[in-house]
Amino acid sequence: MNETISVESQTAGLLAFVPLIIFTLPFLLLIAFLAKRKGINIFLAVVVGLIPMANILFALWLASRTDTMVLERIAKLEQKNTELQ
Repeated sequence: MNETISVESQTAGLLAFVPLIIFTLPFLLLIAFLAKRKGINIFLAVVVGLIPMANILFALWLASRTDTMVLERIAKLEQKNTELQ
């Protein structure tokens, strides 16, 4: 009888994490997408994204960074500008 109570209490404890997992998964996808565009290591970004509440702040920080493509285009324009002068 005691074994069924402990199994039920373990199951209830694990079920408490289901909403956290459901809310974390979209942020992990967003962070992975943004990290790729921003030139950040995807693995490290996803590891940081697993931390609750830090994933929201990290996603906002990634969104505010300039894309790698834009930085490369600016560098090419600056290089052309210096060659013309």
